[in-house]
Amino acid sequence: MSMQTKARVRGLIESEAVSATSKLASIDELYAQLWKKLKRLHMMQQAERLVHCPTSDEAISPISEKAWIGWMC
Repeated sequence: MSMQTKARVRGLIESEAVSATSKLASIDELYAQLWKKLKRLHMMQQAERLVHCPTSDEAISPISEKAWIGWMC
């Protein structure tokens, strides 16, 4: 293989390495954003359950099916 061909191949490899590194950084950033959003969603769901769950006394009285399902959470 000639020196010119080797230099061209080396340049292509270095270029691909830089591109791959950049893509990995983007993937890491997207993963971090997704994780943050999932944590926030989970916290919101937990808070919603606390707000919507009736007490056990309410569950014993004649109530709607929706309230009964809420009590089971």
